[in-house]
Amino acid sequence: MRIHAAGLLALAALAALGCGGAARRAAAGAREYRGFYWAAFEEQRFVPCDSVAAAPVPWRASAVRPGWWVTWAPGPEPEAPEAAGPDFRDLGHLRGSYVRWRAVLSPPGRYGHMGVSPRELRVVEALEGRAPADADCRAAPGRPAG
Repeated sequence: MRIHAAGLLALAALAALGCGGAARRAAAGAREYRGFYWAAFEEQRFVPCDSVAAAPVPWRASAVRPGWWVTWAPGPEPEAPEAAGPDFRDLGHLRGSYVRWRAVLSPPGRYGHMGVSPRELRVVEALEGRAPADADCRAAPGRPAG
């Protein structure tokens, strides 16, 4: 298993330093998203906290839920799952991370491999990425999960 935390830092540095107008355009309309990032062969999807907050163990529920296709802007796409942080949960065919990203959500449509995703989440900045914990994304009383 290769883990490249330095790749995530390099991506952030490139975005901050040299992408100029492209970086500003990519970041227009970005907001923070929290949830689970799952990567496998021909698959990378983000499942937002709001869609699994009521589950007893949200990260487990997110592993089987449909999600949004993930793309990276600006610059080259980092290898998954390293882009989501140096630590992840390995389910054999699928690797998952809890993430907080600044990103732009597309309008409804058909995105990703063979158009399987109803939305695309274009990540502008990675704020947090780590192995999911059982308490992640659970809604606190009086506070939304997302």
